[in-house]
Amino acid sequence: PAEAQGSTSQLTSPDGGTRLRALRDLKNQVIGNKFKKLQHLHLVPLLLELASNSSSSPAQQDPELQIQAIATLGSLA
Repeated sequence: PAEAQGSTSQLTSPDGGTRLRALRDLKNQVIGNKFKKLQHLHLVPLLLELASNSSSSPAQQDPELQIQAIATLGSLA
């Protein structure tokens, strides 16, 4: 779906603020909504990457992004 593609592009944006907003929006969308959880399961590998904070550049590492990615993964459970 187009909404899922929008989520993916925002989560991979080079802008940390855009990624943070996308994570918060995604987390809020999936809480308590089984359909949305299923719709966004394809994002789990990307969320795991963000949660691991494995960016090669220390300048791109943001603990808030890591926290939101972990919270979003928990919301998908």
